[in-house]
Amino acid sequence: IISVLLWNITHQTVELHKQNGKNNKSQFILRGLLYCYHCNEMLTAKNETPKNSNKEYLVYRCKLCKHKLKINEIHDEIINELSSKWYMRLMNMSENVVKMLSKRKINIEKYRNEISNQLKEIILKEEFLLNSPEAVNQNNNWDFILSISKSKLKKELSKANSFIEHIELLDKHFQANQIFSLLKLQHLQEAELRTLLLTLFKSIQIDFKNGKLIYIEYNLAPFVEIDQYFESIDRNKFN
Repeated sequence: IISVLLWNITHQTVELHKQNGKNNKSQFILRGLLYCYHCNEMLTAKNETPKNSNKEYLVYRCKLCKHKLKINEIHDEIINELSSKWYMRLMNMSENVVKMLSKRKINIEKYRNEISNQLKEIILKEEFLLNSPEAVNQNNNWDFILSISKSKLKKELSKANSFIEHIELLDKHFQANQIFSLLKLQHLQEAELRTLLLTLFKSIQIDFKNGKLIYIEYNLAPFVEIDQYFESIDRNKFN
């Protein structure tokens, strides 16, 4: 009924807002993305408006070093940063994303093959134990342990296969310009802008001592879910 790409973006949008809180109409459009460079701590969104004040004081604050940013200042800086590089980023995105998806696929396939080999080893152990009564007597829980291990590996194997299939489908249909080229950043509502920022950015490091951004880490836009899955197996398998 809808394209693979549109389904992916729609599904991802729902998941992003589940992960980052339900209050998507909040003025804190960078909530969960800002980090204090020196403390390595996520900045918290805080309303510091005094009672009976006619003016709002909304800030992002590091709970460790107590440094803070006014939301308008950091929002303007990020939007200007994004706007200045928007069309150049669109031009490069299609080619870069296709290459990155290909690399992700290769490593996930390696991970899948490792799982498959582990599963084969467990099946061989089961067969050995079934034909070795003396081994069974030494460990009465062997069938339960192997069953649990086998179940976990099968689930992980299915998940890896699902992501590989997902990448293959997206690889055939991805064109970044068609997705984002019509967006006018300055005209987006807060919830729309927050969705875009959650899609594009992994984190934004703030160097309070020098009073500036020092690093913006981008997602494999618009495929955050694939990036998150890859990073979860990357920490365990590809270090």
